[in-house]
Amino acid sequence: MAYANTNPYTDKVSISTDQMDRLIDDPRVRAVAMTGSEAADSADAARAGKNLRKSTRALGGSDFTMLENADMASAAKHALVGGVGNSGQMHTSSKRSIVVEALADSLLEKFLAALSDFQPYDPVNKAITLLPLPSRAPLATLVH
Repeated sequence: MAYANTNPYTDKVSISTDQMDRLIDDPRVRAVAMTGSEAADSADAARAGKNLRKSTRALGGSDFTMLENADMASAAKHALVGGVGNSGQMHTSSKRSIVVEALADSLLEKFLAALSDFQPYDPVNKAITLLPLPSRAPLATLVH
């Protein structure tokens, strides 16, 4: 499955492990940039090294950080978009929020108020704001 390409200088694709191996082995490929699990990235990096291909990896670390001088309205908006944009399925989605303790309750209040404006997914309604999860697997980690 190919992603919509917003950068005319790169091609972004989502592929299986077997397809990734064949891609890295292909002599026409000069470099790869990978986003995946640590195990997959490690295997892909080793294969890229074996084939003398340049490689980069994104291993997470997408934190939302809020300090004392933050604009609260802007911070709440960015915390929300960072967490639920594309249903949190982007590697750039916020995985942790690091907030100065004195501001945490206020941010949470504004975050929850903004979240209540999101509408659950409805394939008929084009005005939806909250997309579905990509499969049932992530649901298991959300429902206890």
